[in-house]
Amino acid sequence: VRAARMETLRTILALGRKEAVDAIIVSGNLWADNRVGMALIEETAALLSKSEVPVYLLPGHRDPLTADSPY
Repeated sequence: VRAARMETLRTILALGRKEAVDAIIVSGNLWADNRVGMALIEETAALLSKSEVPVYLLPGHRDPLTADSPY
């Protein structure tokens, strides 16, 4: 499922670039868990850093903004 989420993120970023949107909002549950490995966080960061469109991440109920959060 995480691979599908990352592919969806790639698709969203490409669509945002193609449609020349002002920003992209990823509204929660990007990882669906706060217990993710550094490799997944680095992969996500690499994708987001290449985006030509500003991306805003909002924590969700399955990956909340807590002390142990990757956010």
